[in-house]
Amino acid sequence: MYFQTKGDHNPGPDPWLPGVPAENVKGVLVGKIPYIGYVTLALSGVLGYIMIGFLIFLMLAFEYYDSKKKKSQDQLTASRFVRRFRY
Repeated sequence: MYFQTKGDHNPGPDPWLPGVPAENVKGVLVGKIPYIGYVTLALSGVLGYIMIGFLIFLMLAFEYYDSKKKKSQDQLTASRFVRRFRY
């Protein structure tokens, strides 16, 4: 038994015959994610580097904001605890 293959961007099947022997097939298709290739195309080149840098900046900014918010909440909780048990 032989399998006929076709590349992702090719309009037709690969030209070699009879195909790929069954003993050379190592995996089975489990699923597919449509249009995932467009993400890799969008991230390639200068625009992609800018987008990746911007996403890293956003993640760091949100992490900084979240840590400041959590620190202020911890200080507020500690001050309430001190006031409650001061006397």
